[in-house]
Amino acid sequence: MPARRLNSVSCIARRSVDVDKLVPSFQVTTPPSPPQHVSSVMSFCRTYWPAFAVLQVVALIGASYNGYISRKRREELQVLYAQMRIMNEKLRQENDKDDEDSASPQVSEKLSSGMSSLQSGEAAAAVESFTAAAELASKVEDLTSQRRAWRGVATAQQQQVRKHNAP
Repeated sequence: MPARRLNSVSCIARRSVDVDKLVPSFQVTTPPSPPQHVSSVMSFCRTYWPAFAVLQVVALIGASYNGYISRKRREELQVLYAQMRIMNEKLRQENDKDDEDSASPQVSEKLSSGMSSLQSGEAAAAVESFTAAAELASKVEDLTSQRRAWRGVATAQQQQVRKHNAP
């Protein structure tokens, strides 16, 4: 079957295309009127928009620079904190060594006996042990042990008062 050839008139007639739809049409609308009340900032921006743009750029540059500087300071502070932690750790270790070495064996023995009697509930014996430890520490001139002994005396006396006031 041979293909039938269509002429251009019959093709146009067959098409049911609306020519008005093929041509774009534009409706011109009026732009919305600006608001009646314009704030001073809006009027400044409309009038001096180049100055406003420069102001925005300067603000952006300033914010970027301040962020950069604050990051640098934060990094410096982290380094300083790390150094301070190391120094504090060394000082604590030295202080612990001094505390262990400074106490004479007699003072530490009296302190430990006072603590054990305090834990067992014998407040009077604890006061005697801590007082003897304080006297020995003052003779040896060991301030740390002397302070510990007086704290022990105070704790033992508080325990005595609690027992006395208890019903």
